[in-house]
Amino acid sequence: MGASALSLIAACVVAVLSIPAGAQPSAWRLDPIGGWGGGVNHIQVEGDIAYLGVGQRLVILDLSDESDPIERGSVGLGSAVQDFVVRGSYAYVATASSPNYFCIVDVTDDTRPVLIWNADGVLDGVRRPREVDLFGNIAYVRTVGTLKAFDISDPFGPVNLGEVALEFGPPGVLESQIVGSNLFLGGEFNGNATFYVYDLTSNPVALSRIAAITVPIDGPADLVSVEGDRAYVASHIQNDNFSSGAVAVVD
Repeated sequence: MGASALSLIAACVVAVLSIPAGAQPSAWRLDPIGGWGGGVNHIQVEGDIAYLGVGQRLVILDLSDESDPIERGSVGLGSAVQDFVVRGSYAYVATASSPNYFCIVDVTDDTRPVLIWNADGVLDGVRRPREVDLFGNIAYVRTVGTLKAFDISDPFGPVNLGEVALEFGPPGVLESQIVGSNLFLGGEFNGNATFYVYDLTSNPVALSRIAAITVPIDGPADLVSVEGDRAYVASHIQNDNFSSGAVAVVD
């Protein structure tokens, strides 16, 4: 998760936890019951196992005792772990830079995860990957401004299918999320925050666009979360002195 996302989340946490004097207390509480490690960019929990991107490592934790998480294993990937998706025996990982960029880790033995494949940053065009989404046997890797597709039918030898053709202007795709058979993208077009929806059931690199919506917020749509029949689209604006954010709801 990038600095912009962290800043927006921090702002949301302050808003939720700051209760004015005399206000009725919320029915919701957040009570810490355990902790582990330092800065974490991404996490995925599967039962009693948690997968975390901690610095340059993909770390696997045992959460059987939530008050005392135990590290079971990890693998160093040589660059900060930006995002990943764990499915079955494999983790599909995006790292900030060389040597591994987009890579696959075998997590069958959670005490000894093993790097089994990595993309060539230059030849495969994934020099600055930021996010990974899976749809069937296709991995969509969002880089800075573009979206790449890989056939991962063979995790030991994925095939680069090329760049996905999308109607975005600079700075291009800034956020992606797959829900069902649809790909939801946030970005900017002609200076406006824009929210796009694509059908994933056709050609994996020539997607069919379902909708394109201009979002009434300042700045690009660089955070997207789809929940049920609504999409929450956020824009984060930052300079040297301050950061600010805005959220719009798309039905």
